[in-house]
Amino acid sequence: MFGSILIFILVLSVLVIVHEAGHFFMAKRAGLLVEEFGFGIPPRIFGKKIGETIYSLNLFPFGGFVRLNGENSEEGVTDPKRAFITQSKKTRVSIIVAGVLMNFILAIVAFAAVYTVTGVPKDTNDVKVIEVAKGTPAETAGFLVDDVIVKINGKSVADNKGFIEAVKEVSDKEVVFLVKRGSEEKELKATPRSNPPEGEGALGVVISTVSDCCGAFWYDRGIIPRGCSERCCRTRRNLCIDFTGGELWNNVSY
Repeated sequence: MFGSILIFILVLSVLVIVHEAGHFFMAKRAGLLVEEFGFGIPPRIFGKKIGETIYSLNLFPFGGFVRLNGENSEEGVTDPKRAFITQSKKTRVSIIVAGVLMNFILAIVAFAAVYTVTGVPKDTNDVKVIEVAKGTPAETAGFLVDDVIVKINGKSVADNKGFIEAVKEVSDKEVVFLVKRGSEEKELKATPRSNPPEGEGALGVVISTVSDCCGAFWYDRGIIPRGCSERCCRTRRNLCIDFTGGELWNNVSY
């Protein structure tokens, strides 16, 4: 609970600081007098004036703020030509909008960073075994994690739905599964159960569409090594399905 609160505060603070940074940089670019850029909410713990702006660290670590000269009224204006309130409507709007724009940029950068590391999932229309439960027909038959199921009784299967339907048709009967294991193909015999134990499927495996990970364009151009992305891709899956037909948007164990 405490950890979740800290994460929430951290995320909120980053969002607010980035937002305020947008106001700050646009105001500086427009030549306005920026009196203070603060991290956290006052009272102030520490502050250092660099140029004409005070950069402060404040007691409550919730985001931050930018204080512009003449931000709300003409009261306290020390330099009318550089006060916020005396600027044109275009300048004031650009400073306000800059905060929102910076949050959009942050979102783009965050998504780019995540997909750079994990890669982008791509459905290849294969049926892959993600996990094999102990004491099940699948374990007895010799199914292994990462086996790709190609055919059931000579009938090709190209997706999870087709696989589930094919297995349901042969419940309580011995079935020949053709699987691809690495560069080899093997035939495995198993008898799917019509009434499996609670929490298990007919065969006792978890399956998924195979998700190859396509890294960002700089990976493809050799600018950044693909090693990290490839390691993540070995365990990343786009969709897991059990033999009851339920769809689960994360890997599952049963």
